[in-house]
Amino acid sequence: MIANTSLSCAFTESFFLLLRKNNIRFCVIHNVEEVKSGLSHDIDICIESSKLALAEKLLNVIALEQGWKMHLHTGNIRDTFNAKSYHYHYIDERQRNITLLHFDFVPVTAWRGRELLSNEVLLTDVDSESLYPVSAPEVMAVVDLFPHLLYDNCIKDKYKNRIQRIFTELPEKVLSIMHNFISKELAERILGLAQQQQWDDILALRADIVTQSLRYAKRRPLDHWRHIVHKIMHPTGIMIAFQGTDGSGKSSIIQAIPEILGNSYIGDTLNYYHWRPGFIKPEKKLNTEGEPITDLRPHTHPPDNRLRSFLKLGFYTLDYIFGYWLKVRKQISQGHLVIFDRYFYDFYIDKLRYCLTINNGIIRLFHFLIPSPAITFLLIGDAEKIYERKKEISAAEIQEQTDRLLNNKHRFSNPIIIDVNQNLPKVCFNVCRAILTHLAAANK
Repeated sequence: MIANTSLSCAFTESFFLLLRKNNIRFCVIHNVEEVKSGLSHDIDICIESSKLALAEKLLNVIALEQGWKMHLHTGNIRDTFNAKSYHYHYIDERQRNITLLHFDFVPVTAWRGRELLSNEVLLTDVDSESLYPVSAPEVMAVVDLFPHLLYDNCIKDKYKNRIQRIFTELPEKVLSIMHNFISKELAERILGLAQQQQWDDILALRADIVTQSLRYAKRRPLDHWRHIVHKIMHPTGIMIAFQGTDGSGKSSIIQAIPEILGNSYIGDTLNYYHWRPGFIKPEKKLNTEGEPITDLRPHTHPPDNRLRSFLKLGFYTLDYIFGYWLKVRKQISQGHLVIFDRYFYDFYIDKLRYCLTINNGIIRLFHFLIPSPAITFLLIGDAEKIYERKKEISAAEIQEQTDRLLNNKHRFSNPIIIDVNQNLPKVCFNVCRAILTHLAAANK
């Protein structure tokens, strides 16, 4: 699913024009050429602090006019002094295409409740006549270097040449900017190392930079903790679950989601669980990559007696409860996408897989205690076709499980049926569209 760059450009340009029309000072931080061409779908913008609320309203006006919908945001702009994120999507039903845009409003550069560079510094010498204004080069060079160093303990390769060039051409201006949050001596040392491209030596100074930033940078603890509390009370993440028989395509769909959802959920903002959280005790059978080993014949093991089955179900229930509140909930609060490949609901569908001898009444009793996913995707398809994909259980058993899945769907949280007889791109489009639609509805 290729993003529509013309749509992205139209949205971005319309927003920037509206900012200029309303006399709001702003500048693009990082990758301005990619933003111009529509190739960058992660746009960082510094906007003058006194007009942040107005800018937020204007962004929503443009989105509404052009048919974009917001699916993620981190609360309104008063909740943080550092960054405010807005994720938008545009769904082309005819082309089955999803285009994403992610705006970060960055009124100041901050770290751990400290203001490294103020709003006025970031807006230094901005060309108010340009549609894509940028900060002064010395400001951008410092921004290219320090936030990544402090947050991620790295210096991005794509910024190194620009940092070296600006640090060499404008040393006094660069030093003046660095004096906002570190001492003169340390600033001069980093300047010299950057001019010589001694990047490893700069990284080795991170502990000193941290110490001095905590000492010299302007403190904003109240704003910092207000933002953290808001994230906890208003989580922007989502937990989803996939239910389907062996061969229904759960793994293929799950693997495709990060690419389609782009920068909304990437890297460590996506968490995967096979069946249960594994908080109390992880699954024993793991491969060399730490992934569960699939039992190729899950129905060949004899079922446990009723007492043992009851105790096992109780253990699994505790794992779901503690795993959610002490692990998964934190990830959702941090804005993550949490995916379960099967969920507690599987006990209604395939007890024999877990060697359980227990009736649905007891399962329903334990189910009452289990936190629910935001969406449960039910992967339904022709039994014979599914069997041909993965011959672990018979076609007859696949059909029986499919029937049980549909008969129990009223017990599942927000069930959405996905026809897996369609080709994989269409299936993945339907899944991701449902996720974005749910998030957009939750963010109204």
